[in-house]
Amino acid sequence: MADTGNPQPARTRTRKKKSAKKPVAPAKPTIVHTKRKEIVGEDGWIHVVDKPRTNQPDIKAKKQSLQGGDFELKGVSYVNRTLVEMKEEFEHWKRSWEERPTCQALKDKMKDVETARKIENVVVLGLGSLQSARRDGRRSSATQLAALQTMVDGLESGTERQIVFQDPQFTRMDKEFLTTLGYKIKEDPEAFAEVGEGSLVYAIHCYAQVYKSIAERPRPAILIGTDVGNFARFDASEDTTAKELEKMVEGFEVIEFPQLRHDFSDTKIYLRPTAKTQPSEVNTSQGEVAAAKEVEAESTMTESTQTETSQAEAIQTQTTDSESTEAKTAELKSFPENTTQTEIVKAENILSGPASIPVAENAQENTPAGEVKTEETQTSLPNTGTS
Repeated sequence: MADTGNPQPARTRTRKKKSAKKPVAPAKPTIVHTKRKEIVGEDGWIHVVDKPRTNQPDIKAKKQSLQGGDFELKGVSYVNRTLVEMKEEFEHWKRSWEERPTCQALKDKMKDVETARKIENVVVLGLGSLQSARRDGRRSSATQLAALQTMVDGLESGTERQIVFQDPQFTRMDKEFLTTLGYKIKEDPEAFAEVGEGSLVYAIHCYAQVYKSIAERPRPAILIGTDVGNFARFDASEDTTAKELEKMVEGFEVIEFPQLRHDFSDTKIYLRPTAKTQPSEVNTSQGEVAAAKEVEAESTMTESTQTETSQAEAIQTQTTDSESTEAKTAELKSFPENTTQTEIVKAENILSGPASIPVAENAQENTPAGEVKTEETQTSLPNTGTS
């Protein structure tokens, strides 16, 4: 090979020294750029801006995934359901309800109640959504709906009744499903206007404000809801509301609702007195009834004591009279045989007092006691003319 006259420098290889391993910092979130936007600044320069987002899941989305919900409305999580799926799930919980002894127990409790009262309409408040993300919530709402149907089926047949539902948590699918069952849906607070004296109000586990709104209406024939005393026992701030609710159910008959899990916990059946009840019983509170019973008991005891005293006095008088008679008899028997009738009569007068019988006019002063005779037993001898 010919020499070009430009020798090339020799190549040498060098090795880099291995440095000590440094701790690896946590990886920063990867920035995924979105569509960029160009902005002209005041200085005349063109600025390219974008809104980066990380590839980490959103905290809100993570919370929603933990609840198992598919979407959220007003802070409440729901699951997606078709009308067919909602119907199938409800039928499942309805069969479960009807197979339990609690269902029969409710029929027995409401048997006489429903026949004695004419129910014109039914108002259902706060049932809950059948699309709730909580499975227990869906089960509880479905079971309460099945129990309502059990009671409505037991009402007097042949009467058309409007059944109205209201709950701010109802979804569009909830309303559609309930409509297919023949029920009407009212927006909050329109259903409160439906409450009247012929209403059956079904409001289980509702807030105090719901019951307060019911109290502002005419007292319903039947109210099924949370024990009104709970609001005063467990929340001092609800004391005023509790008094209003207690006044609403004053004089009502109270029946325990059959229990099943926590679906009907602390639930009472309040029954307004029927027309057959005496007016005094309708307007008298339980405290007044107890006071009246106490007064009646005291009066009965007083009358009984007076009767016993009178009987004792009568017995004592009879005993005294008997003892007096026996004393008189013994005193008379103690006279000697030669005692005259006049002396005997005088003795009787002294023993018996001024009310004794007067001495007979024809009594012989010198007649011996053994020959004494009364006027009725003496017989006159016939006048024979012989001296």
